[in-house]
Amino acid sequence: MTLYWTNRIVIIMELVGHFWYGKHHRSVKGINLITLYYTDLKGNHLPVDYRIYDKTENKTKNDYFQEMLSEVLKWGIKPTFVTGDSWYSCVNKLKTNRSHWLGFLFTL
Repeated sequence: MTLYWTNRIVIIMELVGHFWYGKHHRSVKGINLITLYYTDLKGNHLPVDYRIYDKTENKTKNDYFQEMLSEVLKWGIKPTFVTGDSWYSCVNKLKTNRSHWLGFLFTL
C-alpha cells in the first residue's frame, strides 16, 4: 500500500515544473493546465476539455490545442469563432481553424 502512494506522488510531482504565467508576467512553479472553454452569446461559459502539459510527451501547447479542438468538433460542438492569446496564434493553427470553417480572433 505504501508503494502505491509513493508511486502516485512521484507521478504527480513529475508534472510540477516552472512555466511562464502571463497573468503574473513571470515564471511560476505548478502544474501547467491547458483548458478549452466554450462561451455562448448569453454569456454562459464552461470548460469542455483540458490537457496537463507533460514535457515527456514532446508536445507544444499548440499541439495540445489542436488535439482538443479536433476532439470537441467530433463531439458536435460547433463554435462560430475560436479565440486565444498569442501563445496560440501560429500560422498552422489559423489555417486549421479556417479548414474547419471557424472564425478566429487571436492576439499577436
